[in-house]
Amino acid sequence: LVDFCYLAEGKFGCTINQSMKIWDIAAPKLIMEEAGARVTDINGAPLRFKPSASSATVNFTTIAAAPQIHERVLGLLS
Repeated sequence: LVDFCYLAEGKFGCTINQSMKIWDIAAPKLIMEEAGARVTDINGAPLRFKPSASSATVNFTTIAAAPQIHERVLGLLS
């Protein structure tokens, strides 16, 4: 998960991750957003964490990027 740290530090402009569990993304999401990054799902929607018994089975595909390039990254993926 060093890519999240590099993004928060400004060394990376973007990171895309697939099949992440809630425990893989919850804390890094907060860190990246506090550093100014935009973190969404693959469609550009905000990540929604719903604590429940089934939340451990949900896979998150995330895009985290500097706000200036987030929309461009989404466009490239669509």
